[in-house]
Order: sequence, then structure tokens, then C-alpha cells
Amino acid sequence: MIGSKSDGKFIVVEKTPDATQVREAEGDWIVCANHFETAGLRDDARNRQHVAEATSVSRNTRMTELLQGAHGKIDAAQVVEFLRDRNLSDGVFAGNGNRGALNALIATHATVMDLTDGIFWAASPPNQLGKFVAFDVNDFSHELPDKTLAADPILASGEFDRARQARQFLADGQHALINKDAQTALSLAAKAEWLNPGFYQNAALQGRALLALGRREEAERAFSAAVAAKPAFLKEKQELKTLLRQAHGSDSK
Repeated sequence: MIGSKSDGKFIVVEKTPDATQVREAEGDWIVCANHFETAGLRDDARNRQHVAEATSVSRNTRMTELLQGAHGKIDAAQVVEFLRDRNLSDGVFAGNGNRGALNALIATHATVMDLTDGIFWAASPPNQLGKFVAFDVNDFSHELPDKTLAADPILASGEFDRARQARQFLADGQHALINKDAQTALSLAAKAEWLNPGFYQNAALQGRALLALGRREEAERAFSAAVAAKPAFLKEKQELKTLLRQAHGSDSK
């Protein structure tokens, strides 16, 4: 994405090793995620696969919703709220860490730029949740404290720390399954769900542990919940549906 103050516009340049296409705004704003949208590249086989399997479209859709909801007028504080948004389309919250959200709590950096006033905001860690520090674009040694934007409230509330601990419990649970310790994995899945309710990977780990313990009916319910909780990637959804069939007894694998 390239913006020009003198031209008063932004464009998106889409590139492959063999082609370059330019996309311009069709209205007052333009969104750039991680897939091609120009006529010359959107039908590329790899792009179609990426659209079908990954999370770029989900994030594009959510950003578009937020921009439409702003009714044509946004400021830097609103833009930061957009970048920190943890909901899926239609404002559905599916737990912290869903990769289909604009902020899946994995980003290493984020910036906001006001080309008109010449102000650049850079996010402080962690994961674009810290304060956004403002600078004069003509002198990056000149910080603008009165323009700096506050940290996300989930840092002070402890929600971020709980989500991070839940992620660790999921990793430990997967390790326990590898080591044939399904009971420990089941306990860790419950802890992850308590810390980060509604995240599909919690139910997925629970289902895998229950299946390993031979508790098929409970595993079936867990896998059903995981599928309903909006898995981020197509591969994950397909794997969960396969496990659901196994738990139901309709798949011998």
C-alpha cells in the first residue's frame, strides 16, 4: 500500500515475480490484506488457494465492516481501535488468538500514519496493544507526547496475560498428547478454556484427549463445539470434521 499527500490518494501494488498490478480505491478508502484482488492476479491459482485456505479474506471483511461503520470519518484513535480489534466478521468474538481476527495477538509491530498532518504512530509491545507513540514525520527524533495514544485496556485488566497463559496450556497439552498422557492434556484443555473462553483450539484439544481416552461421546461433543467455534484455517476445520467422524464411529481411521 502506497499513500501520497500531494496526490491525496492511496493505491495498492500487487506483485508476483512475473507481474505487477495496481489497485485504486473505489470510494473513500481502500483495504489491503494478504491476497490479490486485481483482475490480473485474483484468478491466479496460488491466490485462489490462499483465499480458500487462509485468513486474509476474514481480516479484509472485518476491516471493511469497521470502515463502513465509521461512516466516512475516522481519526487516529479509531484506526488504532481497528488494528486492535479481536472480533471476526459481524462482530463475533471467538476467543483471543483467532487468526481470522485483525489482532490475533501475534503481530510484532503496527503503525498509523496521517499524511495530512505529518504524524506517524508506532505501536509499543506487546502485539500492538501497548501505547502508540506519535512522531513528527519530518523529524523522527521529535516525539509528540500529546498525540500518543493509550495502551489497550486488556493489558491492565489481565485479559492479555490470561490469553497468553492459555496459549501455553494448549502447547503443553499438545506435548502431553504426543507423550501419550491424555489425562494431563484434558486437564490443560479445561484450564485453557477457563482462561480464554470460546477459543476453538481449547475444544479441539479437549476432543483429542477424550478420544485418546476412549470417551467417544464426549469427544464428539467437543469436536462439534470446536467446529462451531470458527476455526481460522480450512485445514483445521477439515481435520476437526475428520476427528468428529472418528468420534462418531463413522470413520475407521
